[in-house]
Amino acid sequence: MRLRGLYIPDMEFTIAAWIFIAVFSGVTIVSVVEERQKADIASRFSRYLSFHEGPRKERINTTFQQRIIQPVLDKMQAVISTRISDTMNQKIRQRILNAGYPLRMTAEEFLIKNICVVLLATGGVAGCCFLYFHLDAGRGLYMTFMGAFVFGVAAKYALEARITKRKAAIERELPEILDYLQVGVQAGLSIDNAIDRIVGESSNKQIMAYEFKIYLHDIKMGLPRAQALQQLYYRTQSKSVKNFSDGIIQSVKTGMALGDVLQVIRRDIYDAIRTEAEKRAVKAPVVMMIPLILFIFPTVFLITVGPTILIMIQEMKKF
Repeated sequence: MRLRGLYIPDMEFTIAAWIFIAVFSGVTIVSVVEERQKADIASRFSRYLSFHEGPRKERINTTFQQRIIQPVLDKMQAVISTRISDTMNQKIRQRILNAGYPLRMTAEEFLIKNICVVLLATGGVAGCCFLYFHLDAGRGLYMTFMGAFVFGVAAKYALEARITKRKAAIERELPEILDYLQVGVQAGLSIDNAIDRIVGESSNKQIMAYEFKIYLHDIKMGLPRAQALQQLYYRTQSKSVKNFSDGIIQSVKTGMALGDVLQVIRRDIYDAIRTEAEKRAVKAPVVMMIPLILFIFPTVFLITVGPTILIMIQEMKKF
């Protein structure tokens, strides 16, 4: 169509152009919406898989202890922690440290392990009573409860025996370490450097070397020397370690020569060891009388007098 020199497109062309634009826009919008829906569905599907298959893979990769045993132990630990007081917790914790158990072991974990050991031992006693000895229900239950009581008491005394054995080992190892410390300090080393040198050259099986290693770790973590020495005594509960800790703290406060203080501490420890050895020597004859009277004297009597008594009995039968 033409109007006064101007060219105006036909109405059909205009309508077709608008239809094309509308269709193109609609297709574009629909494709964008579909892409967003697909992305949303893919993300939801991935979250679904991660929620359902992820834990399943983790459960497959975990061990039986992590899946079954550890959750039960955690629940038992939570129950025990609510039942014992703070004082009892601190007391058990101190006994654990004195026995030489790992530093990270809590009182709840120690109690759980003892309970598990007692239950297993009691189950073994019950199985023997009912299956092997064929006892009736009353006697079997009595023996089971007695076994649980005996094993519970034995667990307590085993802990005390371990503490006593560890204290004896500490009293035996400390004098030698003090000799090396005195030599190192008199040679110009500081007390911490001397301890570090001795710990580096000592065996890992030595208890005092392990305890001094913990002491050095506390010092490196910023703990004051006095508090680190107090923690050392808290873990060992040894009189010799207490004398050593008090002597070092006193020398730092008063400014005394550390070599002289170590010499005094070392002499006191050796005097205590000598006194203890003398006490044991005095008690030795009394202790030796028990096996002499119960075992050696009856045997000697039977060997020396027995044949004579048999001969006398045979001669008396002739008359």
